[in-house]
Amino acid sequence: MPHHASTKTLGKTIDALYQQRTARLELQKEIDRIKAEEAKLTEIIFNMMDNGDVTKSAGKMASASISNSEYPIVNDWELFYKFIARTSQFHLLQRRVADAAVKEIIHTSGEEESVPGVKLHFRRKLNLGKVSN
Repeated sequence: MPHHASTKTLGKTIDALYQQRTARLELQKEIDRIKAEEAKLTEIIFNMMDNGDVTKSAGKMASASISNSEYPIVNDWELFYKFIARTSQFHLLQRRVADAAVKEIIHTSGEEESVPGVKLHFRRKLNLGKVSN
């Protein structure tokens, strides 16, 4: 049920957006159910392959193989931060600030410059809810 910006009134346009969001959320429920089933089947295949001591197998439509990759998990953040500071290896961190913490410092101090190199911006968001009758 696609709707376009040609809807004549603001109220009708809001209702059209609500209908689209409702349809998307219904589809998302089905997607989530399918993803959960995929996860179950993946675990079953892992177990079957592990028990059969194989890393690759196939059916009539698809093949599957097991691969392993390394990824880091920090188990001592304080030690890790000290290492980064001592060695100046800041590339070990992803570039993202903690929104709530930065906003708190800026709002508490009353000065945007209280966190050097950071400026607050505003993001517009449309809040949509069902009208209760």
